[in-house]
Amino acid sequence: MSKQEIAKELLRKWRHELDLNQIEKLLTGKFFMKRVQASSGSKAFQLYFN
Repeated sequence: MSKQEIAKELLRKWRHELDLNQIEKLLTGKFFMKRVQASSGSKAFQLYFN
């Protein structure tokens, strides 16, 4: 999955939770994701904006 496809999917699912600045950073590719261990033992990702 490309970064653009990831951003599109994140916006589709989480747009209602994000502010305008975060949405702008997603659209311009100014973000990265880091894999973390979820409390349930499954894999999860944290989203960071730069």
